[in-house]
Amino acid sequence: MTPSFATSIPASGNPLAVEWMAGVCDLDTPPGWEDLRHTYTSTVTLTNASPGNLIQNQAVPIDSDSYFYWGEFNFQVLPTFSYSVGDVEIRIRDGAARLMMEDFIVIDDITGPVGPCWLIYRPGDTLVYDVKNTGVGQPKFQFQFKGFKRRRMGV
Repeated sequence: MTPSFATSIPASGNPLAVEWMAGVCDLDTPPGWEDLRHTYTSTVTLTNASPGNLIQNQAVPIDSDSYFYWGEFNFQVLPTFSYSVGDVEIRIRDGAARLMMEDFIVIDDITGPVGPCWLIYRPGDTLVYDVKNTGVGQPKFQFQFKGFKRRRMGV
């Protein structure tokens, strides 16, 4: 006899595994909800010209009216600032400030989709990141966290 919870075990066979491990990423909008494209932005200036400059706990507040499904990362170097490829690294944290990356990653290496599935932030969460300048320039960036907001219709 099959246990009644068997239908809740994902295709990977591991009930603790995330959906994408089995190649599944359900993005169907549930009835009564709507999805709206949205980009959260954050601007940071690395003013210390000595290598290894680290700015921690940069907060990007998530709106309290909707979930945010983050799926893509981009950045822009703001005008009049110089930047050498590979000089700036980032480390992302979740809404509870837990590390989502074990170490810093060069921002050029993660531009584009952030994974096979969306990273979900609850209403009122805060997307937190740390950024490190490993070069000697003083760049100023706008980081873009692209995805969509999911909220109940009529809210």
